[in-house]
Amino acid sequence: DVLMIDALGKKAGLKISNIDVQVSKDAAADNRAQRTAATESITLTVSAEGNYAAFNTFLSGLERSQTLFDVRDLSVTGSNTGVYKYALSIRSYWKH
Repeated sequence: DVLMIDALGKKAGLKISNIDVQVSKDAAADNRAQRTAATESITLTVSAEGNYAAFNTFLSGLERSQTLFDVRDLSVTGSNTGVYKYALSIRSYWKH
């Protein structure tokens, strides 16, 4: 997922400056009766900068990806130059 986020950023013209990864297990994984249906997720905290068009292209790439990406949080820092700073929290899910 990290490589895919980086590749989508480069393709869109968005400069990805940092990606932090946090792996967590869904509460269902703690229930032994449901262990076969356990869902895991990875949360990626992404820092990037670029113009709005590049960011929009990046989001479209996430949306069209075969991997399920859920943008959980978004922060945009404005600029007079047209180059904005973006902070995103993106979650991806998979089953065992």
